[in-house]
Amino acid sequence: MCVCEVIVYPNYEFTPDKYFINIGIGNTTSMVNRISYLTNSPLNQIFIARGGGDGVGYSNYKISGSGTFYTSNINSYNFYIIFTSGTSTINIPNNCTVDILAVGGGGGGGFDGAGGGGGGQVLYYTNETPAFKTGNSIILNAGVYTITIGNGGIGPSSVTMAIATAQSTNGTNGGSTSIVYNTNSKTILIAKGGGGGGSRNNLGNSGDIGGAGGNGHANSSASQTSINGGGNGGTNGSVGGGGGGGGANISGTSKNGENGPSTRGGNGGAGVDINITGTSVGYGGGGGGGSYSVVGGTATHGGGSTRGGNGGAGVDINITGTSVVVS
Repeated sequence: MCVCEVIVYPNYEFTPDKYFINIGIGNTTSMVNRISYLTNSPLNQIFIARGGGDGVGYSNYKISGSGTFYTSNINSYNFYIIFTSGTSTINIPNNCTVDILAVGGGGGGGFDGAGGGGGGQVLYYTNETPAFKTGNSIILNAGVYTITIGNGGIGPSSVTMAIATAQSTNGTNGGSTSIVYNTNSKTILIAKGGGGGGSRNNLGNSGDIGGAGGNGHANSSASQTSINGGGNGGTNGSVGGGGGGGGANISGTSKNGENGPSTRGGNGGAGVDINITGTSVGYGGGGGGGSYSVVGGTATHGGGSTRGGNGGAGVDINITGTSVVVS
């Protein structure tokens, strides 16, 4: 016989609010339906009593902070949380093996026939065998973790600065996405932001980033690179900038931003498609290069089009019976 969990809070003090009470049902194959809980919002569970046979499988977690997130069910036993912006903390009560997908913010595009922003770095840890992954699943110890989502970079504008200044000011790099274990301040991972696209006269941004930014159309130097395995930024064309490099460390040259052709800006480098929820989603694509007279380049796999790459995707956390997937 399985014994259910009993929780008693004598003289529990309620603050004025609307509360939701779920009473667990016996003899059901759905773990979610076996759970009794009290909550004052769909995402803020005040306490949880597990059903018989569930053991430690259902993680009683708390999320707080200024970050934005939402949840969705995969099935009766698995659901995930997607963090989309800001900084949040999550309390994981039990040691667990996790799959993690983290993406840095995309780089901002440049100004005036400029290079596209590079895609944010894509890190994916799973014991599954998808076409792309960084490594195997990670063990997270019980405790509180801080999750920070990297913002997308910002491009220069003639509205906020003189045109000549904007033509020589690159888009900013995207922000890094990170997970830190608060107990010992250990960084679990950092997904770097994509490099900013080069404005008219400039090279794109390079270095410790995801994908490198594309060059502006008036700069004929060699393409820029990333030390993290992201795609190179595209070189300039006669009417437009090079495409931003993709942020994923994939083999081959498809991740590199296209060199600007004579008819448009260069296309952004490819990112990757990853399926966590049942639907493939593109992550880390580089932004297309802009053009001062014709069309800009395009992008795939989550990148922006015509200008710099879009801001990076968030971090998903998939809490399963005995594992949590943080993506």
